[in-house]
Amino acid sequence: MDNGKILVLNSLPNYLQKRIIQLLCEHIDFNNKQLVVNCNFPKILEYRENESLIKRLIINISLVSHQWFQIISNYLNVSVDFNFNSINNSYYSIIKATNVKILKIHYNHQNNYFYKFIKGNEFKLTINEINEKIKQLPNLKQLLIRNINISKVINDIDGTIDTSNNSSYSNINIEGNFKIETNNNNNNNNNNNNNNNNNNNNNNNNNNNNNNNNNNNNNNNNGDGDGDGDGNSDTTTNSITNINNFNNNSDNYHYNNRIINNDNLNFLKDIEFKGNIELLEVEINKSNSMERLMELKSKISKVFSLNVVNTLSKELLFETFKNWLPSIRQLLIVAHESPMSVFPWYSLSNNGYFKNISYFDIYGIELRLSNISTIIKSSPNIKLLSFSICFDKLLYYIVKLNETQQKQQQQQQQQQLPFLQDKMIDDDNIIIEKCTCNCLLFYKSNINYKKSLNCTSGGIDIDDEKQQSYNLNFVDHQEEEKEIQDDLNREINKFSNDWKVLCELLKNSSIECLHLHQDCMDGLEIMQFNQLNRSSTTTKPNSIIYPDCFIQELGGSLISPINTLKKISIMGLNTPQLFKYIVDHNKTIQNYIYTESILDLGYYNHQDYTSIFESIINENQQITELKYSKAVFSLENEINMIDYEDYDADDDADELPYKDQVILHYKL
Repeated sequence: MDNGKILVLNSLPNYLQKRIIQLLCEHIDFNNKQLVVNCNFPKILEYRENESLIKRLIINISLVSHQWFQIISNYLNVSVDFNFNSINNSYYSIIKATNVKILKIHYNHQNNYFYKFIKGNEFKLTINEINEKIKQLPNLKQLLIRNINISKVINDIDGTIDTSNNSSYSNINIEGNFKIETNNNNNNNNNNNNNNNNNNNNNNNNNNNNNNNNNNNNNNNNGDGDGDGDGNSDTTTNSITNINNFNNNSDNYHYNNRIINNDNLNFLKDIEFKGNIELLEVEINKSNSMERLMELKSKISKVFSLNVVNTLSKELLFETFKNWLPSIRQLLIVAHESPMSVFPWYSLSNNGYFKNISYFDIYGIELRLSNISTIIKSSPNIKLLSFSICFDKLLYYIVKLNETQQKQQQQQQQQQLPFLQDKMIDDDNIIIEKCTCNCLLFYKSNINYKKSLNCTSGGIDIDDEKQQSYNLNFVDHQEEEKEIQDDLNREINKFSNDWKVLCELLKNSSIECLHLHQDCMDGLEIMQFNQLNRSSTTTKPNSIIYPDCFIQELGGSLISPINTLKKISIMGLNTPQLFKYIVDHNKTIQNYIYTESILDLGYYNHQDYTSIFESIINENQQITELKYSKAVFSLENEINMIDYEDYDADDDADELPYKDQVILHYKL
C-alpha cells in the first residue's frame, strides 16, 4: 500500500477507515492461513514472497496512526510461527495471544524438526517449545502445519511449487511491541530494536543450529527451482543472466531420492492439541496401513496434497480420498521403482475424486494418452499438469502416423518392407527407433511375443517327424508378417484417435502450467533418439534436428492451442525447435523453461543454444521469464555408486545422478 493511497484512506470518515482496515485484516488472515499461495500468474505459489509481502502490509498499516494500529491489532486472529506477544498481552502487540484462533507452523521432514523462518534462516523449535506456545493461546481453534516432504520431487520436476525452505526475500519479524510515534525514523528504529531484541532472545536456543541451518540453506539455494522464491532468484529487472558455467569441475550430482521418511507424520503424536489440524500433505507409501490411516483421520481434518509414492493399495487410496476429498487440491504420484501396479485412473475418476484437484504431478508412471484425457475430463479446475512420458515413443508414433497419411510411394515402400516398424531412417539419415516401453499406449506390438505350441495333446506324445511337419505347416511367415503389420496399423489408429481426443481436451481446459518430462522404464531421462543421432566426435557440437511433423504435432496440435496456458516447461527434448514453434503460435505464454537431458560420456559435444534463446526473448515482449539449462546425467558415477550384484530394486538409487547447469536465465 503506497503513501498516496494511505493519505486518501486517512481522510475518510472513521467508520469507513475502520471498515476498510477490517477488510484488510480479513485479507491478511486469509493469506496467513494458506499452506500454499494460489496467486494469479505469474506469481503462482510463491509462498515465501507472499509471506513477506503480508508482513510488510501489517507493519505499514500499523505505522500509519494509533487508531489504525488499534484496529488491526484487534482484528488479526491468525498467527504464523508464534508471531504474537504473550507478555501481559501487551498494549503494543500487533498480534495478541488472546485474539489468536488459528496458528500456522512449519515442519522440516528432511531434518525432522519444527522451525521458524527468519531472514532466510531456519530456527529450530523443539516439540516442548511448540506445546508451551500452544498453551499460551487460550482461544486457539485450529492448527495448520506446512509440512514439506516433497521438495526434492518438485524441484526435480521443475520447481513450480515453492516447497523449499528458503527465500531470497527478506522476512520481517513482526513479533514484539511497536510504539506509534509521529517520526517515521523513530518508528523504524524502534522496529529494528525490537526485532534485534527478539532475535537475541532466540539466539540462546538456536546458536547450536545456526551452522547447520546456514549449510542447509546454502545447499537448498543451489536447487533447480524456476527462480520464484528460491535462492537463485534473479532480482535484476529486464536482465539476461548468461552463466556459461557448463564446463565447471563441480562433482555435486543430484540423486533423485524421492522418499524421505516411511512414516512421515510421527511428529503429530507429540503435539498437545485437541482441535482441528490441517496438513499441507499426507503421503501414502509402503509402510502405510489402514489402521494408520484411521489414526490420521482422527487427528487431521484437512489435507491439501495427497502424495502417492512407490506403492499402490487401491483400498488405502480410495479410503484416503474419502477421508479428505473436499480439501485435496494436489495429487502427486511418484514411482521410481519398477514395476508399479496400474494406477486406477478410471475408478478414481468415476467416483469423482478428481473434481476438486487443481495440481497434478505425475512422475515415473507409464501414462497412456487415455489416462491423461481422463485426468483432464475429471478435473474442471485443473491449473497445473506435470507428467513424464517417453518422448521416443511419442516421436515414433507421430512420425509413423505422418507416414500413414502420406500417399502411394511411402505406402508402397512400407508394404515392401513390413518390418520397418521397428526402425525408420529418413532421407537425412535420422534414426528413429520404437521404444519397447508401454508409455502412451499398451498394445500387442509393444511387446515381443512368440507363438508357442504345446507338443503334447491329451497325454499322447507326437513323434518328431509329425511334430516337425506340424510346425512347418503352422508357421506361415506371410501370415505372421501380415498379422504384425495389421497390429501396427491398429496401434497407429488407436494412437491417432487418442491423440486427437487429448489435444481437444487440452485446448478447452483451464490449464495454466504444463510440464512435460522425458522418462521411461527403458531409457530413463535420456531420449534414445538423442543418443542415436548425436555426433560421434568430440570436435563438432551436436545439433539435433527433430522431424517437422513431430514439432508441428507436439507444438501445434497439443501445446499452442491451449489459450489459458501461461507457463510451459519441457525437459529432455534437446532442441530449441519446439520452443521457437510455440512462441510463434501462442503469445499468451509468458514463462518458458527448457532443460536438455545429456548423458555424460566424458565430453560435452552439445550445441549451445544461448544465442537462439536470446533472439527469442528479444523478439517476444510477452516473455517474462525464460530459463535454459542442461541436466547432465552420469552413467559412470552410477556404476561407481552401485554394486549391481547386491542391488535391490527397493533402494532409492535406481536413477541416474545428474548435475544441473543453468546456461541462461532471463527474468523480467
